Amino acid sequence: MTRPTARRSRRAVLTTIGVALGTVSAGCLGNGVDRNDGSEGTELPTTRSDHPAASDVEGPRLGPAIGEADATVVAFEDPSCPVCAGFARRTLPTLREEAIDPGAVTYLYRATPGTEPWSHPATRALFSVYRQGSDGFWTLKDRYYEGIDALDDDSIRDRTLEILEDDVADAEPEAVLEAMDGNDDAVEERLERDEAAADASDLTQTPSFVLFRDGEYRTTVAGNQPYDVFEGALEL
Repeated sequence: MTRPTARRSRRAVLTTIGVALGTVSAGCLGNGVDRNDGSEGTELPTTRSDHPAASDVEGPRLGPAIGEADATVVAFEDPSCPVCAGFARRTLPTLREEAIDPGAVTYLYRATPGTEPWSHPATRALFSVYRQGSDGFWTLKDRYYEGIDALDDDSIRDRTLEILEDDVADAEPEAVLEAMDGNDDAVEERLERDEAAADASDLTQTPSFVLFRDGEYRTTVAGNQPYDVFEGALEL
């Protein structure tokens, strides 16, 4: 199943299945867990420097700069995806404590909006905050996930302004609103790059994580996975 582009309609499909890496929750936009190991479909490059997931990837990051840690996780997420929200609540804190903050893993964020229509303005807001040099990107993302059940097309602008006022004081609200309306060319270009990277990486679900160790591609897995999936695949 080919992952739809941001301009096509999408539906969240939540499934629980078992794979060799363990039993995990499937993500939005698909019906299984991707292990893009080159056995099926397009054969992808095996090094981080050549892999499309890591192409033009400079942007929101946790942990060391790319190339400075032994392992790299390129995460493709959607602020309206409930499985992404579950991963952010359950697995990412452990990944940060055990591997990212100690410097063993670089965690890079890429966007694949489309589970719900409001994900597009929300993603634009996230990148606008990041482009302004604000420290609030991760805070805004977390607040979206925390209130995901109450958000829709009618509420996303007001809720974004509330979050900026309460928790992201160093971002300019007017610039964020302009970006949410699609009027920030740099943000639009960033979204297009991330969409192209996801398509070129043959991703079918959100969230999806492309994993590298010592500059070499290891695997691609998707969904709300436990920490031990990352620990095993990346030899942490």
